[in-house]
Amino acid sequence: MPLLRQIGLCAALDDTELRDFEAIKSPRRLSDRQTLVVEGEPAEYAFNVVRGGLKLVKSLADGRTQITGLLLAGDFLGIPPRGRYFTSAEALPGTELCQMPRWRRCSSSTAAWRCAC
Repeated sequence: MPLLRQIGLCAALDDTELRDFEAIKSPRRLSDRQTLVVEGEPAEYAFNVVRGGLKLVKSLADGRTQITGLLLAGDFLGIPPRGRYFTSAEALPGTELCQMPRWRRCSSSTAAWRCAC
C-alpha cells in the first residue's frame, strides 16, 4: 500500500473517493531547500507531505525571516482563508508531496473534496 494512502487526508477516503482524488493529484519531488510557495502568492495548489518535510518561513518587516513551523509526512498545506499563502515553504531533504489544484470541481461522488479542489 502506498505511503500516502496510510497517512494524512487520504487515509480517510474510501475507494471511490480515492479514485476521484487520483484523477486530480500529481506527485511532486523537491530538492533540498527548494522553495515550494512564497508568502503572499495566490494559493493555486494544496499539498500533502508524503516524505521529508517543509520548513515554514515568515518574512519580517526588518528583512529577517522567522521559522514558524515544520510540516512532516501526513501534514497539509494550501487552504488559506484569504486565498493566498500566508507563509513561505522550503523543502527539507528528501521531500515528496502530493499536489492538487485548489479550485477544480471534483465529481459529485466526492463531496469531501469539493471545497479543496
